[in-house]
Amino acid sequence: MGEEPLTGAKARLAVLLEQDDIAAARRLIEAHAAAWPNLPEELLRLAHHAFAQGLAEEAVECLRVGVRHCPRDFNLWLYLAETLLATGRNSEAVSALRKALRLSGNRSPEDGRLAQALERAGLFPEAVLIRRRLVKRNPRSIQLWIDLARALIRAEGFKEAHTVLKQVLRLDPSNLQAQYYMGVLMRETARPEEAVKWFEACAQSSPRHVEIWYNLGNALAESGRMTEAEAAYEEALRRNFDYVPAHDSLARLRWQMGAKKRFLASYEARHRRPPPPPEAFYLSYAQKLTLTKRFDEGRTLLEEALRRYPASGYLAAARARLEDEAGAHDEAAEWHARAVAQLPHDVELALFQAWNLLVRGEAEKAQDLLLGLRKNAPNHQFLYALLALAWRELDDPRAATLLDYQRFVKRYTIPLPDGYQSLSAFLEELAVCLDRLHQTRRHPLDQTLRGGSQTLDFLFRRPDPVIQALRQTISRCVARYIAALPKDPDHPLCARKSGKFRFAGSWSVRLQNAGYHVSHIHPAGWISSAFYVRVPPTIRRNDPERQGWLEFGEPEPPLPRRVPAAHAECPEEGVLVLFPSYLWHGTRPFHSTQTRMTVAFDVIPIRSM
Repeated sequence: MGEEPLTGAKARLAVLLEQDDIAAARRLIEAHAAAWPNLPEELLRLAHHAFAQGLAEEAVECLRVGVRHCPRDFNLWLYLAETLLATGRNSEAVSALRKALRLSGNRSPEDGRLAQALERAGLFPEAVLIRRRLVKRNPRSIQLWIDLARALIRAEGFKEAHTVLKQVLRLDPSNLQAQYYMGVLMRETARPEEAVKWFEACAQSSPRHVEIWYNLGNALAESGRMTEAEAAYEEALRRNFDYVPAHDSLARLRWQMGAKKRFLASYEARHRRPPPPPEAFYLSYAQKLTLTKRFDEGRTLLEEALRRYPASGYLAAARARLEDEAGAHDEAAEWHARAVAQLPHDVELALFQAWNLLVRGEAEKAQDLLLGLRKNAPNHQFLYALLALAWRELDDPRAATLLDYQRFVKRYTIPLPDGYQSLSAFLEELAVCLDRLHQTRRHPLDQTLRGGSQTLDFLFRRPDPVIQALRQTISRCVARYIAALPKDPDHPLCARKSGKFRFAGSWSVRLQNAGYHVSHIHPAGWISSAFYVRVPPTIRRNDPERQGWLEFGEPEPPLPRRVPAAHAECPEEGVLVLFPSYLWHGTRPFHSTQTRMTVAFDVIPIRSM
């Protein structure tokens, strides 16, 4: 193309930018891409301009043009990933970040941005690689060492994080960030008593930081010091009455300790006080009202919130969930449509819209929506739980392939851990340890158990020898389960088969007389579980009522439910049941003066970087 047409195109571009016609400007540049000088820089500039104007989608399109014509440009891939993250398109962002990471080389100017984007996308091991690179280039920077320790904690590199933080504290014993992250590390490794000491030291030297008081409250609660935890959360709110995590944790603590009448007191007090609260406050408060079936109060609150934040898709989604929980599914459908229209790339909102479609008997529409979501959420377990229901309602044979209880629900008697004479001796010692960890009086507000309690921290990270023995023997069973999975790249369970795995969460549940679990799934898992530590004698194989049994395949109403359950397992002490995280599962109530105690966990695969 000659110089004169390109000169005219540049003049036309200046006019389009002055008119904020980003789409036309993008098309103009792409039409002259082969001859346009400094094409990556021009498209980056245009994308920045679009984003600044609130046109995030147009910014993404500009950057896609860029990577299509300049596929080896690191900056285009990185800014594309950052823009996708800002619009909630995490799956696409991860793909762009992996491209940027491969192209990053030794780019010191942008490594900080790259590390931050990797952390936002949840790619913590990859972020650690970049943080190490930054430290290697500037080993005298204490801040870079602290940033590395923070990334290591998120990547579960706890031992190295401890070494790094100790090194920082040797150089600067009063460094507040290092003390704070040492407390975070102690919490993450289930050492709450040690975490309390670190956070108390931080609060003494810098009492104005709300996050310190909040995490002190968390560590105190995990240590069983509930009254002190409540006081720490209240102190956090005195520092910042709009700090929503403290409202949330304080309400949950009070609920679990039986203070039902005042568990929302901090929300009520903030709501009464000017100025108007932020959107996040309304969302958190409305969630608590919905969970406790205070629907009229929730509607009033959300109507007020939507007057203040009329463009909020998240508030519309909160109203949709409230109406669904209240049984007003047709009205909920309108709110789901509004939420998805405002946040078209939010997978979670679309999944709840599919839930609503299934409840209203529109299985085919639900199926179409769910199949369209698979590309951006290929591992989301809620998607497959709903898809299985849609296929079952449509008599689609793919439901049987996805569920296949005989193939994918397996039970194991755990191998006897080293150092124990018998399985019963091990289970007795384990039960005593777990009883000590059950600190609360009632079930968590948003969990599935009813009539019991749940431990508070990451159980398998606790240093107790009996818990570590359990973790090791359970790991052997999990490895057997994974090894037996068939190779099937089209199956959501089998496609993720990997030689390595990690525990994504672990906890214990203790149910009292008449206790049970409502049917649920584990949306962020891969393989889920139930290990039976203590089973009352009323739970037995020859019981026609299946008291205390684990049942599969049937969700809670109003989702389509069939009776009896498609598959059930009778609990036995020392037995571990493993199954796909997307399978609906719950338990039947039992009647006994003895408690039913389990350990549960989720497993996810570890992929090589």
